[in-house]
Parts: sequence; structure tokens; C-alpha cells
Amino acid sequence: MKKSMKKNFWSLVFSKHTLISVVSTLAVVIAVVAIGCGVMRNHFRDKMKNPEAMVQHKVDKMARKMDLNDSQVAQIKTFMLADFQTMKSNREAMMEKRKSQMKSVLTPEQYARWEEKMEKRMKKWSN
Repeated sequence: MKKSMKKNFWSLVFSKHTLISVVSTLAVVIAVVAIGCGVMRNHFRDKMKNPEAMVQHKVDKMARKMDLNDSQVAQIKTFMLADFQTMKSNREAMMEKRKSQMKSVLTPEQYARWEEKMEKRMKKWSN
């Protein structure tokens, strides 16, 4: 390869237009991935709001993959819903216990800030 051809090749590779194109493409790819992650998070959050729909989705998937009969589907759905309710009540009890523990350790000002942070977190997950 001639020296002038090498110079032209590298000047083309590192030209402003090529660099702008590469950076623009990367920005678009990053934006699409970020939007996709947000959509999936919202989809998951919506399912968590409706335990019956979440359990039904899991049972349907299991039925397809494991070739379950109707009786098996009904039994699995029943105990999965019961498990979900148990987890929910355990989570609520755990949060009450945590609040009491934090209140006994933190100063009133610290506890108020902690409680505000927890409320923001819960509001974020409930929206």
C-alpha cells in the first residue's frame, strides 16, 4: 500500500463525519437499551400489583414447559397464591419490626429522614 493511500485511509477512518456517526449510533443504542429496561421494570411492577395475574403467568409458563394437566395447574395455582399471601404478610410484619428497630437506634431526626426515604421508595414502587 502506498504511503498516500495509508494517509487517506486513516484520515477517512478518523474524519469528523465518521466520528460523529459512530457517536450518534452509540447514543441511539444506549437510549434504546435504557428505554427497554424501563419498560421491563414497569411491566414487572404492574405484575406485582396483581398477584393473581403474576401467579397465572407463572403457572401458564410452567404448564407449557412441563405439560401439566388441568388438575395440576389448579393445585399449583392454589398453593402459589397462598404462598404469595404468606410472603406479603411476612413482608409487612418484617417492615413493622424494622421500623421499631430503627426507631430504637436512630435519633428522632434520623428516624424521620429514614422514614421519609422509605416512603419515597414505596411510592416509587407503587407508581
